[in-house]
Amino acid sequence: MAPYKSSSAHTEHEDLLIKVLHGSIHFAVRILAILMTLVILWSVADVVLVLYKRLMAPPFMFLNLGDILALFSTFLVTLIGIEIFLNITLYTQNH
Repeated sequence: MAPYKSSSAHTEHEDLLIKVLHGSIHFAVRILAILMTLVILWSVADVVLVLYKRLMAPPFMFLNLGDILALFSTFLVTLIGIEIFLNITLYTQNH
């Protein structure tokens, strides 16, 4: 079995156009990582806001099943965003 070769060899391509295209994709991935960080921070704030609103609504400090499901969905969206960010950072490390 042949050893695994890093895909960084793509950036060492002889064709200038291919080099420019790979550089453009690498730049776009970095922008996506920055934007994903902002989305994650926004969704964490949303989790806090949803939790606060649900706990402060009458009856005070009581969560019904719908409230719990709303909290779980906001937590899940945040965790999915974190997972996407980790995939983006792994991509930038390997390319």
